[in-house]
Amino acid sequence: MGRQAVRLIGLNAYADYLVKSPVEITSVLRSLQKGARQISAYFDDSPSGFLATTIVHVDPKKNMVLLERRENGSADDRMLDASEVLFDTKHNNVTLQFTADSIQPARMQGEPVFLIPMPRELLRLQRRQAFRAPVPRASEDPVTCSFTDRHGDIQTLPVQDISIGGLGMLDDQCEIEVEPHTTIPEATLHLQEMGEVTLELEVRNSFDTTLMNGREVRRIGCRFTRLNNATEATLQRFIHRLETEARS
Repeated sequence: MGRQAVRLIGLNAYADYLVKSPVEITSVLRSLQKGARQISAYFDDSPSGFLATTIVHVDPKKNMVLLERRENGSADDRMLDASEVLFDTKHNNVTLQFTADSIQPARMQGEPVFLIPMPRELLRLQRRQAFRAPVPRASEDPVTCSFTDRHGDIQTLPVQDISIGGLGMLDDQCEIEVEPHTTIPEATLHLQEMGEVTLELEVRNSFDTTLMNGREVRRIGCRFTRLNNATEATLQRFIHRLETEARS
C-alpha cells in the first residue's frame, strides 16, 4: 500500500504558536487524557481519511503516547500506513494540533491501541490573534500588502488571511526570499474601501505550499508589531466585515 501524507496547514501557518517544551507538551497531553477528549486523527486528504480516538496513556520517559484503537478495519490500516498523521482537538475552547510520522499497533492491558512517539511540538491556538479570517481573492481592488524587499524593490502581494495579530501573504511566483524574524519597518496594507494603513511587520515563517487548485505558491506569515490604536481599530473593523460577509 502506498504511503500517503496529510496536507498540514495549521502547523506551518501558525509557527509562532508552537509549544516545544517537553514538560509543557506532556502536561497538555495528560490533560487531554484525563478529560477523555475526543481527537480527530487525519491520515490523508480523502473524505474518509480520518478516525476518532482518545489518549489512554502518556509516557515521556519511554517516548510514547498510546491512543484508543476502535477496530475500524481499513481505516486503521490506512492510518498505520500513513507517512504522517495530524491529530486535532479542542480543550477548554483551545485548538490543539500535533503530528506523528510513525504510528504502530500495540496493546495496553490486552486492548488494541495505537502507539506514537511523543510529539516534538504542539500547536496551541488560545488567543483571538491566532484565528485569522480568510481574505477572498478579488479580481478588482484586492487586499494587498506592499513593502520594500532586501534588494530595495517594492513588492505588492495579495493577502490570504488576516487577524488583529498578523497576516499571511502569497507570492504567486515563489521568488521573494525573506528570513524568519526579519522586520519590515514600513509595510502598506491596502484594505479596499477602508483605505490604507502603514505598519511594521515581523516575518514569522515563509514556505512553499500547494493551493486547493493545485497551484504552487509561497506563503509569507507575518506578525504585526507596534500597532497604534487607530490602526488596530481599522483592522478590527475590516476583520469584522470579512466575518460578516463570510456568514451571509
